[in-house]
Amino acid sequence: MKEFVANDISIYRNSNKIISNINFSLVNFSSLIIEGANGSGKTSILKSIIGIIDDYKGHYTLDGQKVSTKIIRQLSLYIGHKNYAHGYLTVQQNLLLWTNIYNTRLMLPSVIVNFDLENILDMKYNQLSEGWKRRVSLSRTLLSNKLFWILDEPFNNIDTYGCQSVINVINTRINTGGMVILTKNTDHKYDIKNSQILNIND
Repeated sequence: MKEFVANDISIYRNSNKIISNINFSLVNFSSLIIEGANGSGKTSILKSIIGIIDDYKGHYTLDGQKVSTKIIRQLSLYIGHKNYAHGYLTVQQNLLLWTNIYNTRLMLPSVIVNFDLENILDMKYNQLSEGWKRRVSLSRTLLSNKLFWILDEPFNNIDTYGCQSVINVINTRINTGGMVILTKNTDHKYDIKNSQILNIND
């Protein structure tokens, strides 16, 4: 059983403290939902975890030991606001590229079904709506086969049906021993299993 812990994390932007003394603990089969208004610092917490920003105090531990950014990146998949994919490639070409990176080609058929991508496989990524771009980007979660998912507002721009697909994928990962941290706005509610809420507006 893995345990990832945030210990008194305070985050700074241009020398101004934007997050003060955040603490949480996350283990296998569970999730953490960080909620707050736009600009409240949700994304900054995720970026501090994976080392995109380092202007913070406090520390993160894994199984009781301080953990390096390198180790966290090896264990995790981070998907931020930007939908990472090659616009000039088709959806299927992007998916195949990711299966080559993660060596998960056998998982591709189930990923296509889980994210309902069958009808857009031959479309260029840059021709998709923002909602479909988000779904394609999030399909990397299953293709990566990582223990730890770190997702920045994964439901943005996705319709109700698409949101339910993403929820199902997240809950399946939790049920199979994964750990998930995600952010969302306070005005949306999603049925994520075994979740604790960290509201940074409080």
